[in-house]
Amino acid sequence: MTDHNIKRAITTTLALVALIPSGFFTVDTWGGDDTSGAKTSLSVLDMIENDLLKGVITLEEKTLLEVRAIRDPQSLPDSYKISTTFASSEIILSGRCATGALLEALRLAPTLSAGAQKELSQLMARPSKQFSYDSPGGNFKIHYNDTGLHAVSPIDSNSNGFPDYVERIAIYADSSWNKQIVEMNYAPPPSDGTNGGDSKIDIYLLEMDFYGYTQPEDSASEAWNDYTSYMACHRDFIGFPQNTDPEGNPAGAAKVTMAHEFQHVIQFGYDVFEELWFLEATATWMEEVVFDAVNDNYNYLLEYYDWPQKSLRDSSLHMYGSFVWPLYLEQRFDSDLMRKAWEGSKFGSAMTTLEGALPISHGVSRDDAIYEFFLWVYLANSRDDGAHFEEATVYPNLRTSKTWTSYPQVDKSSTTHPGGYGASLVRFDPNGNFGRLKISFDGIDAVKWGVWVVATRNSNQHSFISLSLDQNGFGTAFVDSMEVFDDITMIAVNLDLLSGASTFSYTAEVLDYAAISGTVVSDSTAYTLFPNKIGFRLTNLSSTPDSFDISASETRGWPLTADQIPTIHLAAGE
Repeated sequence: MTDHNIKRAITTTLALVALIPSGFFTVDTWGGDDTSGAKTSLSVLDMIENDLLKGVITLEEKTLLEVRAIRDPQSLPDSYKISTTFASSEIILSGRCATGALLEALRLAPTLSAGAQKELSQLMARPSKQFSYDSPGGNFKIHYNDTGLHAVSPIDSNSNGFPDYVERIAIYADSSWNKQIVEMNYAPPPSDGTNGGDSKIDIYLLEMDFYGYTQPEDSASEAWNDYTSYMACHRDFIGFPQNTDPEGNPAGAAKVTMAHEFQHVIQFGYDVFEELWFLEATATWMEEVVFDAVNDNYNYLLEYYDWPQKSLRDSSLHMYGSFVWPLYLEQRFDSDLMRKAWEGSKFGSAMTTLEGALPISHGVSRDDAIYEFFLWVYLANSRDDGAHFEEATVYPNLRTSKTWTSYPQVDKSSTTHPGGYGASLVRFDPNGNFGRLKISFDGIDAVKWGVWVVATRNSNQHSFISLSLDQNGFGTAFVDSMEVFDDITMIAVNLDLLSGASTFSYTAEVLDYAAISGTVVSDSTAYTLFPNKIGFRLTNLSSTPDSFDISASETRGWPLTADQIPTIHLAAGE
């Protein structure tokens, strides 16, 4: 396979296997309720990988088997066929995304034997279908069969000679075009010439273990990395995970697949080599934008909310749940930010473009945005206060890495280590303790940190403290009267996008209310027409340094004035 053909074969795949985080689920476990019925069996890709590690197959055999599992699963040996291992009622959900296997195959292609290279090229070729149907909007051509493995349902309720399913796919595709191109002003994708019969965007309806995929074909005419492409999607979507579409799960799955895959077609017109996580996060967000009522992307949320410490750039299943990042940018600022990011990706990177666009259009840095973003992510489910994500009530709770119920806890190391634009949560349960909670944070020096402390009462009434950190990543927060709160959580955010997993330490201690004494040291006992001056002496009785704010009141109702008293910092015993 030549270098040119390697570029032609690059494939981005939205896999059915990428929707729910565990290995195999029945439909009844959708939505994060009881998952006791979850299967722990390996996916086909995991089975192939394990056989390589055990020496059962070679690297070349593994490469071809993985591509066959994605593009032509019927050609797999029986030992890898899903139907021989699992009941037909089970939905196959892989522990990894198919895109990685495809890209690895392309990378390895030059090292494969001539026969393997030929097979790989054949596997990547366009499907061949019996019939085609042009969408009413004129921008798409849907290719389908009415017999065989890839046959669509023959139901034709209007007797116009075209299956209802094919017509619905065309309508969903047209809706995706109208939203993304007409309303949101994304650039129309480059033409593929006469590939597929004409210059329309081709959609192939197939039997597959995925929702769909988008495959770039040829480098287009611009100076940047723009590519032509075609789309493929499932032939019926029967048995896919649940969603909330009023027309039913298959209709909802088909709708979001059109929105998702067409966004990939658009992306490849900007930069086919943009980072994979950004490709998928943006395409998954677009499902919400085009077909808001479907909410199929709820199936991805746990991959993000259960692993907040993963870098935003992580390209595991986490990248699908990362759609909440562009969703935040849309709901907090505007949806045009993502289009600007893709425009900038032509000659740079999308995230670098956001770094420049946010200060210009909204007066905030990208780091400040990701710092606030983690508040939005945290304030979901029972914590939803109605002021952040529009659908936050049905989002899961962000996973906490550690919970403490007794104090002090001194110089504790982080249990999870956040990567770039990831976060780690530590919960301090009041648990009957009375007093002032002092939280000290110390992050590894090489990383820029942002730290929130969120104190919550009655589930969704929150007080927010943003720690002021010194150049070494050290800072302290105080929560007065910790006993009045139900929950106190520290959110440590790694604000260095390109960094790896980073550590921090922290201390939490409860300062007793009696940790300070006050004595009147001067007083004017005679009442006069002039102000009477009163002086105080304060002593920090604690064994640690502390800061104090002072206020005064007069019990007889006399007017009281005071010089401005700054916060007083006292060492232990001072």
